[in-house]
Amino acid sequence: METTKPLLTLQREIIETLTLTASHRDAASFFTDLRLVVAALSASWPGSSHLIEPEYRDRVDIYVSGQTGYRRTGGGGNRRYQVVDALPRDSAASAALLSAARSILDVEDLRESLTPLIREGFKDKAGRASWNSLVTRHEETCSPGFRTVVEPLTRSFRMTKGASSARSAIRNDYQPKHIPAHLEKDWYEHHLSHITDMQPKLLRRTAAVRLVQWVNGGSMGESAAYLGIPSRGAKFYTGATSSRADPFEFHKALEGIAAEISSTSSPIDYLRRREILQGWALDQDAWASIIKLLAPTPSNWHPPALDDRKRQEASVFVWVQVTQGEHLFAPRPIEAAQAPDVQRKWALRRNTTWCQLTRPDAVRHYGDLRKVLTKYATQLAQSIENGELLAQQ
Repeated sequence: METTKPLLTLQREIIETLTLTASHRDAASFFTDLRLVVAALSASWPGSSHLIEPEYRDRVDIYVSGQTGYRRTGGGGNRRYQVVDALPRDSAASAALLSAARSILDVEDLRESLTPLIREGFKDKAGRASWNSLVTRHEETCSPGFRTVVEPLTRSFRMTKGASSARSAIRNDYQPKHIPAHLEKDWYEHHLSHITDMQPKLLRRTAAVRLVQWVNGGSMGESAAYLGIPSRGAKFYTGATSSRADPFEFHKALEGIAAEISSTSSPIDYLRRREILQGWALDQDAWASIIKLLAPTPSNWHPPALDDRKRQEASVFVWVQVTQGEHLFAPRPIEAAQAPDVQRKWALRRNTTWCQLTRPDAVRHYGDLRKVLTKYATQLAQSIENGELLAQQ
């Protein structure tokens, strides 16, 4: 193989790094980044063949074609997808892969150069799982720039703790306590509303969890728990399917939200609000005062129910306004105190009542109730900000 100037430069760089002219950290990042890009080149083959010098493509093809894809493991018939990040024994093929990997890493916009390889090579679930596993194993040693680029495509919602689910914090310019569980509506409209391939509720929920994870590190499950979102029954956008929202577009939107939070002079402490209103509901006296503020029911109308079930749903509405959480995950202590058969009956009417309370064209009773509850929620939030309410012990 004829040694070209780029290869000589790369060879010199490798030798200098091996002789520890660089720090241990920089050396680890240098080789880890190369290793992961070689894996992306192999997995996206032959789509990545144009990045290899023409005279060496056949030699790389022989190696890659025999290594990647579904392979039988053990003595049974089980198969797994293996992404190969090792270099071939053929020195020419090895040098060609390393040279291509280095050229990708040298591009000013690493995201632009690496994204096509990742998308091409990891389209199916098995490929993504293998890639995620590979990146997870080497996440601590790859460079910060590389980690930032692959993060949107490799993060997934893992509820378990431990090395396979842990993620390092990548930001420190804002505090997670300022993130509401369902992302402020203005943030969503300014930064995420252009993403139309996903339900707004799903995007807002996932965005909140990711923003917490960026600062706290750990798994998305741990960040969800921080926000009071249960580990079961809640769906999230993982960026795993190409038919859904573009993960890099989603990541860019999160960066915009993070910048907005960090530039806010007096952001709301949503964690404190959640802690204070944990297990909260309107008491009988507060409910009686709210009822008095409602407009009288016309004599020819059937009087609306203002029982404990309605008090529970009104409490959920206030809790959502104050904490910016989702009504699905609101505390329901009044309902929990009922007999099991009553709880089942109430549960069947939750969505209908919530729809009436939140729809813009609600019937008069619900429209009036919403106005009174919204005012009450504003006063309650102010009381929390003023320190008049303390977290329940």
